Amino acid sequence: MTRFSWIALLCICAGLALAFAAGCDDDEPGDAPDADTDTDTDGDTDTDGDTDSDTDSDTDSDGDLPPGCAELVDGWNEGYPVGEEFYDLYLHLPEGAEDSSDGDWAVVFNWHSLGTGASDFDNMISGIYDNDEMPFIGVTPDSNGHVMMSVDMTWDVFQVNPEANGEIALFDSLLECFEARFGVDEDHIHSMGFSLGGILTDMLATTRGDVLASVATYSGGYFSNETNVGTLGMLSSMVSWPAPEHSNQYSQLLCHGGANDTFNLSVVTVHFDQFGANDVPYLNGLGHDVIHCVNESASQHGDLSGLPSTMNFVDFFAAHPMGTVDSPWASGLPSSGFGLCDFNAKD
Repeated sequence: MTRFSWIALLCICAGLALAFAAGCDDDEPGDAPDADTDTDTDGDTDTDGDTDSDTDSDTDSDGDLPPGCAELVDGWNEGYPVGEEFYDLYLHLPEGAEDSSDGDWAVVFNWHSLGTGASDFDNMISGIYDNDEMPFIGVTPDSNGHVMMSVDMTWDVFQVNPEANGEIALFDSLLECFEARFGVDEDHIHSMGFSLGGILTDMLATTRGDVLASVATYSGGYFSNETNVGTLGMLSSMVSWPAPEHSNQYSQLLCHGGANDTFNLSVVTVHFDQFGANDVPYLNGLGHDVIHCVNESASQHGDLSGLPSTMNFVDFFAAHPMGTVDSPWASGLPSSGFGLCDFNAKD
């Protein structure tokens, strides 16, 4: 790297540090927990952190579970091991999910935003995982932090190496655990997230697109899309994703605000409305149907008013299992929750 590039990176990180010093509240939507307006979102889970309790885990007779899997409990968990890392997470098990690999459960991953934590976003799913339409094993991981040039950027979604990425490894490990311990419906593995958590969902769709049946995001963005990277200014030199290589034509529910859906990183202002506008044709060109939802009057980043709720996300997941080539919603979107949405067919 040239001397100028190093100086540029140091300047970027200095700017990011100033942004964090000013606070990260702009990236935590005050109304995000209210997005699933038709459901109970009180987030009433077991948060005592008692991961050492007796889980009486009568799993497979040979006890062949990934490390830490047998210790996972319904609620808050600490220290789930993945390689040399240890992750905390919320786990939600629908009624009937037992220690038996004979189950056939949908799985939904829920990822939080920059500078926040699982406790800020778990209520996006904690009130809806045991729904009648598609009950699912729900998991909200907590970031271990990802340091870039002395700045904590929460998730490893900037320079992505699929063979060494912690979030991809966590995703793989938890799916292996859930399959071995509860049984997983491989037609219904899904991911959702907000802001940097949405970008993380898009990263998983890029690198694990043959595993994910369909995905949904609030204010995400694909950094495999060069048009998005081109909007990042000096930060663009710190972004590198592999090109998608999967053959699965998953559908995506892509939601964001209008011109006010921005986040200031001091050295660059991130425009999530531009990411969304860029990603619709990008995904269509790769063979993906996209339901694109925009609240042009959103007051700020994190204003999710008028957009589909997280229960609407579940409706979308239920209607778009693995192998859905042509969306069943191509002829018309559901009447409830999708008033600000348009269907965009793949090329």
